[in-house]
Amino acid sequence: MRGESGVQWSHRTQLLPSLYDTRRCTPVSQEADAGVGGNGGNVGADEVVPELVARLRPHFSCGSLAAAHTLNALGPLPAALRMMWEAASEWHLLAEGHHNVFGFNLWSPDGLEEATVNIFGDENCRQDWLNHHPNSCAAAGWVCCMAFSEFDFLFVCLEACSDRFGEVVHVVNNCGEERSVCTMTELLAHLVAFVEEGATAEREEVYAEMRSGVEGWQTGPALGLSRPLRALRAGVLTAMHPE
Repeated sequence: MRGESGVQWSHRTQLLPSLYDTRRCTPVSQEADAGVGGNGGNVGADEVVPELVARLRPHFSCGSLAAAHTLNALGPLPAALRMMWEAASEWHLLAEGHHNVFGFNLWSPDGLEEATVNIFGDENCRQDWLNHHPNSCAAAGWVCCMAFSEFDFLFVCLEACSDRFGEVVHVVNNCGEERSVCTMTELLAHLVAFVEEGATAEREEVYAEMRSGVEGWQTGPALGLSRPLRALRAGVLTAMHPE
């Protein structure tokens, strides 16, 4: 399947055929770092997300159900984020030693505003980041609620009236970098693919790929993934196959 530019789509998109058939998306290629954004990934999401959540949960250590009043206080939520929190308040790929950052972690919906500010340091640092990154996820209406290393954080737009509602942005806070990744529903589909790959991969295969360096993560199953998704895949696979 190819996008309008003729670039080969990542095979991960096959998890979401209805989404990719019904709206225009930016193809993710080895050369392009731009993700797919806007509209919350909600086209057909109510049909596909429950299956993805059900496939993901057995691989995670999860908290209790999120309180309804907590979710309601956040206002409208992207379908994938809402359904994950309705299933469990926290998701951790590692049962122990994750420290809310290692492996893959979806944080509790409680206290997200404070957690978001802390990624930048404080409100002044957040404003400074915003000054240096036009259209940044440091703006109001975005929350940080996911992490896959002590430096790699994922923000989601919760501004329902924005055309970026549901978009996920990757922030590397020790390098001052941020990149659009995809929508929340698409992220969930990628995460399912990475975790299921990790469940069947041999440890030797994972570390042979890692030892080959940056180029290694761009070959084989990682071919066609954007830079943030390659980093996420590497974080998931190495967490599932520790040294």
